[in-house]
Amino acid sequence: MTVAIQRGELANLLLIRYVGADAPLEFLRFDKDGRTGASRRVYELPAEAVLGAGSIDVLVPSELVHSATLELAAKSRAQAEKAAPFAIEDQLAANVDEIHVALVEQGGPQRWPVLCMARTALDEILEDLKLRGITPNRLVPDAECLPEADAPCLFNLGGRSLVRLSRERAFACDSGQLPNLLETGSARLSEFNRIDWEPGKFALDILARHYARARRANLLTGRLRSSGKQERTQRSWWRWLGIAAASWLVVAMVAMGLEVIRGNNRLTALNDGMVAAYRSAVPGAQNVPNPVAQMQSALRVAEGSSSTEGGIGLLALVAPHLAQRSQIVLKSVAYQNGALEVLVIAPDIGQLDGLRESLAATASGRKVELVSANSIDAGIEGRLRVGGAP
Repeated sequence: MTVAIQRGELANLLLIRYVGADAPLEFLRFDKDGRTGASRRVYELPAEAVLGAGSIDVLVPSELVHSATLELAAKSRAQAEKAAPFAIEDQLAANVDEIHVALVEQGGPQRWPVLCMARTALDEILEDLKLRGITPNRLVPDAECLPEADAPCLFNLGGRSLVRLSRERAFACDSGQLPNLLETGSARLSEFNRIDWEPGKFALDILARHYARARRANLLTGRLRSSGKQERTQRSWWRWLGIAAASWLVVAMVAMGLEVIRGNNRLTALNDGMVAAYRSAVPGAQNVPNPVAQMQSALRVAEGSSSTEGGIGLLALVAPHLAQRSQIVLKSVAYQNGALEVLVIAPDIGQLDGLRESLAATASGRKVELVSANSIDAGIEGRLRVGGAP
């Protein structure tokens, strides 16, 4: 039953081991049944690790945290939280305003286990986590993960040791200093239950096995208390991301539709220009169902040859340049004396001259000139002549 309760507490939990600023993070995820896979070590968490996490708990170095038990004549937790900083101040020889004191679950009628940490160190950790995109729900000293047993417990991480002397007393220290510290506290290494480091495992793999009991300790109290709504925040964030993506898709489809409409309008304008050119070249023509074919036939007759280098060829030369410039509107075209005259409306003289230069660059020796340019309300009305006598 106890194992089932503990697993329920760990369901969908993201557990992170924080070592220091700019150092890699160890992390693992508990599934919905409270079971976990192997740890990974990264500098920045992948998005899939955070998504769906019911809670984000971060283990911090216990060297930064002082644990103690206070005797407080407090009738409620709220009263104990107000009194604890002043009660612990003499033990730490620090100003009460410089210390963050977090109450652990009550140990007896007037016994209150507490965790103490310098506010500057705590704020630096939270700021570094924030820069990595992590907003923790709990901040727990890593030594609190050691199991509670009849005998003290020791986990040696090489140059660093995690120690639990009792249910309410856990700490971390340099491994070389451990014998002296234990001698001062009247404890012997031979009395300790040792947790062995397993090959191929990260420290977090081992600490996570006992983490359910450690969750009663949390540095994030008072002004730092988390709302515990991690999963709701993530789902809300993805919902807004989905709405933004759908909106972008709608805008893209509308833009494509407008581009198709503009292309059809340009094609219609070019077709109307060719009809006008044909009627100008062939007075009296009424029905012009296929202006290209009819103009080609009329030009062949007029030029007395089967060449397409006359009016139709010039029109084929001009048409792509007009199609590429949606700002320029074709007003009319006319072909006479071997030259094609194109009347257009451009937004400014620069656009008009740009059209002239573009035509000249591909005219294959044909003459291209700007015959006239007049300012009108809609912009600049210009007449271009392509071909004709040099």
